[in-house]
Amino acid sequence: MKRIINRKNIKLRKDEAGFALMWVLVLTILAAIILVPLLLLMTSGLHSSAHHEDRMLRFYAADAGIEDAIWKIGHGDPPTEQYSLPPVNGMDVLVTPAEGDTMQGFFGALLEIPGGGVLHKAAPASDWMVTYALLDEDTYKIEVVYQPEGGVPAEKKIDGMGAWFFGAFDYVAGTASGVTDDYPIYAFQTKRYGGGSAFIWEWKSANRPVAKVGDTMILTFDFTPEGQPSPHVGWVDAGSDNIFISWSGVVSMNHIQAQATDPTTDKNTIVTSLVVIQDTGSTILTYSYDSY
Repeated sequence: MKRIINRKNIKLRKDEAGFALMWVLVLTILAAIILVPLLLLMTSGLHSSAHHEDRMLRFYAADAGIEDAIWKIGHGDPPTEQYSLPPVNGMDVLVTPAEGDTMQGFFGALLEIPGGGVLHKAAPASDWMVTYALLDEDTYKIEVVYQPEGGVPAEKKIDGMGAWFFGAFDYVAGTASGVTDDYPIYAFQTKRYGGGSAFIWEWKSANRPVAKVGDTMILTFDFTPEGQPSPHVGWVDAGSDNIFISWSGVVSMNHIQAQATDPTTDKNTIVTSLVVIQDTGSTILTYSYDSY
């Protein structure tokens, strides 16, 4: 049987040559239109994510510098000069302390004496007046006046006297004079306390200093390093754990700045912190940061 060939059909197939190529080109163009922006968007997202991650690493590194300075302040060793930390998150960290400001309020209050336990804070000894002063850059004076209401009781015994400086200071051995000359102490200690240094003199019950109405008792001592410790507090501790302080409610504000720098890009983040420290050692922290 012979196959019949339709030449018209052959001609139509020849006319369709390149038809598939046209669709390939159309699809390629459409893919380029869609994929190129999509790829650019993905690339931009990756760059943005990497930038955000780097920025956060710098911030956390700078914040570590702030925390290190706060730890030093809280342990009686406030930084006074610029210093560096070992690399944190691969960042170089530089901590810069600024000079602190101090606010004080003049009123009688009670202090929890380091080493002396909790005092009877409900009954301040209003018959004591304690004043204190820095006689020079390394000598401190505590002055106690006994002035009971109505002159009763006519005399009272002192259990201890002390002073507290904000910061790290040490007592110069053998320099105490005044009350300690007439009434030899049985115990003395220097203690880091509440972000500062406490100096505490105590007497045995059989040899406690006796304060009579109108008496003024003075204790002076030297300290190192020389300077102007601020704030500072003087106190007297008398029977029944009563205590009177002439200055209290002291608040010190310390500005700390920490800068974290990426050594590979030189980009840095700065964290600035305001550290507020009360005379009891409690802290209130606020901070803000800027990125460069």
